[in-house]
Amino acid sequence: MRMPPCLSFIAVALALVVAQPTIAEAKAPQTTALVAFTRAHTELETLVHAKGKPNPKTLATKVDALLDYHSITVTALGGPARYAKLCKAENKKRCAEIESLLTEIVRHSYLKQLASHPQGKVEILGQHVRAKASQVDTRVRIKDNKGKSKTAQVDYIMHSVDGHWKITDIVTDKQSLAKTYESEITKLSAGDDLEKVLKSLQLKRARLTSQH
Repeated sequence: MRMPPCLSFIAVALALVVAQPTIAEAKAPQTTALVAFTRAHTELETLVHAKGKPNPKTLATKVDALLDYHSITVTALGGPARYAKLCKAENKKRCAEIESLLTEIVRHSYLKQLASHPQGKVEILGQHVRAKASQVDTRVRIKDNKGKSKTAQVDYIMHSVDGHWKITDIVTDKQSLAKTYESEITKLSAGDDLEKVLKSLQLKRARLTSQH
């Protein structure tokens, strides 16, 4: 039995749709979070511990390729729902300023931590693969607030952004970086006021700048 022309056209169209990869498939990471983190971490370690003063712009570019500052900002502002509520049109500029400040602060903290331990002393333990994110577990010797050396478990929560693995949170001895910022910012942004958040982050950035 011959298929009517209109049905034949639909069948061909459906076959083409099925044959095409989805956007998610086309942009799926080509490697695991563990491999991507290990590669990026090794490159950063080499730059940070190289003889002579490393190029700040080069370091920033490498760190920015690894960290998802927007995701960290969304979590810090209370998660996707609260972020959408806070960052409406009238607050869009303030939210962009908050993300810019958090970018500088988190980047500085990451590089400072990387420089605080000898090269090659980070032990990469493995990864936990989950549906929406993967966790890379590491162990490293760090100095506490009193300057004493200790071993810490540092876990990196990573997800795929346009086919690249990026860090959305850093958990040191079960203490989440993003959640810590969320706790601090929630107290400051009571009543959806972002001015106190901006002032607090500006002061934090100023303190970091003064340390150089």
